[in-house]
Amino acid sequence: MFSLKVVDTDLFLDMPMTSQLLYFHLCMRADDDGFVNSPKKILKMIGCNDDDLKILMAKVFVIPFESGVCVIRDWKIHNYIQKDRYSETLYTKEKSLLVEGKNGEYTKCIQNVSNMDTQVRDRLGKDRLGKDSIIEEKKLAVVKKPTTPQAKFLESFSSLYESQTGYKFKSDKKHFIIIATLIKKYSYDEIVEKAKLLAIYCKQGEFWFVKEGWSCFTPETLSNHWNRIIPILTKEQKKKQSSKNNYDELKEQRRKTDELIKNTTKSITA
Repeated sequence: MFSLKVVDTDLFLDMPMTSQLLYFHLCMRADDDGFVNSPKKILKMIGCNDDDLKILMAKVFVIPFESGVCVIRDWKIHNYIQKDRYSETLYTKEKSLLVEGKNGEYTKCIQNVSNMDTQVRDRLGKDRLGKDSIIEEKKLAVVKKPTTPQAKFLESFSSLYESQTGYKFKSDKKHFIIIATLIKKYSYDEIVEKAKLLAIYCKQGEFWFVKEGWSCFTPETLSNHWNRIIPILTKEQKKKQSSKNNYDELKEQRRKTDELIKNTTKSITA
């Protein structure tokens, strides 16, 4: 029913006990595809609060939908249901928005352009398929492009946040000021690389300043912990780094010893 590959990780165990409890209850009430139709009812019933659900969503243990239902991301890692006992979920529309990874985990996919185009046509209606409707449709198709580097950065930043959490990222004036300051102090490409590293940090949730997962993926975190956000070394890289540090330390000790011997010899000669 539950796989230790998911619930025995630091990312899961670092969550508050109430968030962990809510996760188990959601899993117990999910359908054969991992969908839960009343997450808020369940959290109130067991004495948890909205913050516990937000933590699960921020760490992407559950994926929310606008309809109010949610799905357990690692449902198929936890469970295998035989075909003769399987009943498809009622929430086929939400299911169509998911992509299944190689390990069975769900990921929310972004709506493709063809679907968006179909929806625009449906809204316009058959009575507006003439010349005027074509002009109007072209106007709707125009996407307003960011005019400043900070706007361009925040657009990409927001898209990544939304793809991982299912929530809208609300940029404000303060965020524009933070990013503009970072671009002036460093460079656009440099803050993009830092943002990529921050995304990895938030996904893993191993460091104290990103303990809350994706809820910590903000321009404030990027700015306040700039020097702490560094490339994560592999075990092999850490081993090499440790060997290099030891070598440099021995080299420095030898230099000091040679200098001491040299000064002592001068004193004796004098």
